Amino acid sequence: MSAPTHVKVFLGSPADVTEDRNTAARVLKSIEGNAAFRGRLTIEVFTYDDPSAPTAMPATETPELAIAKFGGRPSRHDITIILLWSRMGTRLPSSVRRRDGSTYDSGTQWELEDARRAGRDAFVYLRSDPPAPELLDSAEGRDQLARLRKFVDSFRNHDGSLAGFVYQYSSRADLEAILEKHMQGVVRTLLERSERKRAWLYAGSLVAVSLATAAALLVRQTGATNAERERARHAEALALDAQRPQIDFRHADACVFAHGPHEHDGHVTLDYGVEKAGPTGEIVLVLTPDKGFADPGVRHDLRRDRGGHPMRVDFTISPAAVPDWRGSAKIVVIDGGVEMAASRSVPVTCRAGSR
Repeated sequence: MSAPTHVKVFLGSPADVTEDRNTAARVLKSIEGNAAFRGRLTIEVFTYDDPSAPTAMPATETPELAIAKFGGRPSRHDITIILLWSRMGTRLPSSVRRRDGSTYDSGTQWELEDARRAGRDAFVYLRSDPPAPELLDSAEGRDQLARLRKFVDSFRNHDGSLAGFVYQYSSRADLEAILEKHMQGVVRTLLERSERKRAWLYAGSLVAVSLATAAALLVRQTGATNAERERARHAEALALDAQRPQIDFRHADACVFAHGPHEHDGHVTLDYGVEKAGPTGEIVLVLTPDKGFADPGVRHDLRRDRGGHPMRVDFTISPAAVPDWRGSAKIVVIDGGVEMAASRSVPVTCRAGSR
């Protein structure tokens, strides 16, 4: 029996919906006990204030940067869920900026955009009942509410068409019902995708094993010469190689790197091609710096892009006071959580740029 599929969920919210977040975490954990999923699925829910696994918060870091460093940022989870009501949360310092130089209204906004940049599924739920009247009695409360409305309005284009979607709920009981229905469908999709990967891997392995076994039997049954045995071994190796993805990593260049006090941003252009990755194989860029960085490296999901054309990839890495970026890049194919193939390492040197 194969190991269950593991789904990681990032659950974020400002402090005004802490109880709602607890309800959501309970709903998510209960899904793995559903009869349709039992034994096939495990769900890990991350919240920064989980009493059983709290995130370390250094005095020198903002909460979001501490989450990114010690708790696992949204982009490293399969699903991100954001709950909102009357607050957007604490503003991030001006040193934390988007690549276009603009700032984030709050850590909640950063969390959502971090998930989106990585192509992860992200869901926003807004509590619709009126917040406490005393909220409007302070400038801080009015500012929070105004920033929240601006954020919700950003899900519509200027012509009124939808640019995204925000689900509304009226109470914790309402959230429980809505979230259970939504997430069962989302989790079912992730589970079926994972099980299809495993089935494809298993079928490919059976073909390779069958070919290798046939070659070995032929050698034993015919009393083959040394040369014939060598040809049989060569045929066996070819059969196994035929199942492995083929990666042609040609170069990584046009790298630009800009540094700030907390994070360094960069982008690099890749020229590569991948074949035989399977219908659901994940293609991942691995960037490894030479030295001087807090993060050991970056794993950037290239999604389902098989290459065949130059492609720009953005990345962010936590520095330790270094002026530029030098390291290596490689491309890895992962299927069913197993590394199927890895390219040669390509050296990368970034020139200085601006944020």
